[in-house]
Amino acid sequence: MKKLSVSLDQIGLLREARKIRTPDPVTAAGVAEIAGADSISIHIRLDRRGIRERDLYLLKETCKTRLNLNISPKSEMLSMISEVKPHEVTILPERATELYTERGISFESEEEFDLDLFGQIQGTGSRLFLMVEPEAADIKAAAKAGCAGIQLYSLAYTTVRTETERQVELDKIAKAAELAAKNDLEVRLGGGLDYNNIFPFLKIDEVSEFVIGHAIVAQALMVGMAKAVEDMVTIVKWS
Repeated sequence: MKKLSVSLDQIGLLREARKIRTPDPVTAAGVAEIAGADSISIHIRLDRRGIRERDLYLLKETCKTRLNLNISPKSEMLSMISEVKPHEVTILPERATELYTERGISFESEEEFDLDLFGQIQGTGSRLFLMVEPEAADIKAAAKAGCAGIQLYSLAYTTVRTETERQVELDKIAKAAELAAKNDLEVRLGGGLDYNNIFPFLKIDEVSEFVIGHAIVAQALMVGMAKAVEDMVTIVKWS
């Protein structure tokens, strides 16, 4: 059965917009877990524009499922990982000027694909994932680095305009997931997924978990966090 990881980054952004205590990502995590989420994902950015260290420390103590920490490939984050030891760490590229993560990590970039840093993270006991584009070279590099898995970045699929373009992107992700599974990598998918565009990906057997944040938080504004998560859980697990 496929799983759902709820990303709480948008909750952090809403809180920081007013520089107050609410909404609280830690409270949201508890609601999401009760509603059926299989894990909680947070991204601590270098500029701390959303999720903060406080959230990470509290979530490690209170999370009842799995805590997946997303970070940029910067060694300065290692001390925090070593202390908190989240269940999983997902490395993704990060730019100061971006509104959201724009692409997957590339093994061609020495700054991003830092084998020494990867090894140090694995040494903390956290399972290591890389968020990558559906490209064979990056998937093979992740396997060679000894990663537990990858998160295929699906944003390209969710932003194209024509059905032909969508099919091309869907085929790329399906082939990439198959290749990753052949290389003994756990396969996750995330990036722009919502209550409508997720359905074609549910048919890809190799994808074991979906990481979804913005769509759930946006829906929560209308129906509440618990209902928004429950509806996505129903789609992911029972469609």
